[in-house]
Amino acid sequence: MLAVNEPAATTYVLWGMRRNEPIRLGAFDGVRARLDLRTVSSAQSGLDRYTTFAVSIEPGRQAPTKPSQMVALGR
Repeated sequence: MLAVNEPAATTYVLWGMRRNEPIRLGAFDGVRARLDLRTVSSAQSGLDRYTTFAVSIEPGRQAPTKPSQMVALGR
């Protein structure tokens, strides 16, 4: 479970991992301190091409090209 982030200061970013290279898929905020489902829209198609997904928390509101602090990783 991810912590609630401060939307004015940080954003979570969803990454698809392909050959150990992170591909930015979308950004979202953690808005509840409990289990929650978030839909993240993505311009990427073929999400089944990724074997692993990761989440990072990033400063500011822009998703960077590479993650800085990974907070979750899974299939």
